[in-house]
Amino acid sequence: ALLETLNSESEQLPPPVSEQTDAGAGRARVRVEAREGAFLSVLSEACGERVDSDLALMKLMLSVREARALHAQVGQAFAEAKECGYGIVPPDLNEMNFADPALSKKGGRTGVDLTAAAPSYHVIRVDVRGAVKPALGGVEQGEAFFQELSQEMERDPEKVWNTSMFGKTVKELLGEELCGKNRAMGEGVRRKMRRAVTRIVNEGRGGVICILL
Repeated sequence: ALLETLNSESEQLPPPVSEQTDAGAGRARVRVEAREGAFLSVLSEACGERVDSDLALMKLMLSVREARALHAQVGQAFAEAKECGYGIVPPDLNEMNFADPALSKKGGRTGVDLTAAAPSYHVIRVDVRGAVKPALGGVEQGEAFFQELSQEMERDPEKVWNTSMFGKTVKELLGEELCGKNRAMGEGVRRKMRRAVTRIVNEGRGGVICILL
């Protein structure tokens, strides 16, 4: 009965290869081998990717390696941004670009400037706020709807956010509102922000710089 239950609950288990029972001691020893392809099938289900061959498994492992390398580089910065609002990915020495030596004169002295540049990445957490404000008609209708939502929020908050409104859930409407605000920051503004942060890093020296957009 136990073997029949195992086979019925899992398509990956074929009939047992061998079986030994000891009725006097109440023990049973069963040897079962997984079906062909069971490993890839279980792996596909576990990682959410279709892995149906050794080649697909190799591609998955390569993508995992790339993802781990990227996470090792930027993961700490995102963790800092999540905790305190600002994280920095320091420059990688392998990405340094060296400029040609140049003579510099200051106060009657002559020196040589040896400079290098490398990209760093600054991760800023911006708390975006959005709101959905449906117009429901008169004061009585609005107050009644507000009371209904308040009571439902106490009983089941998730149900409120999944309430259908204008053909979409409240959660979806709010998500679109938040994404729309982020897209509203155009490329020109982002370029100015980049230049401003670059100046702060290279020239700020802890002072205050006024940013005009």
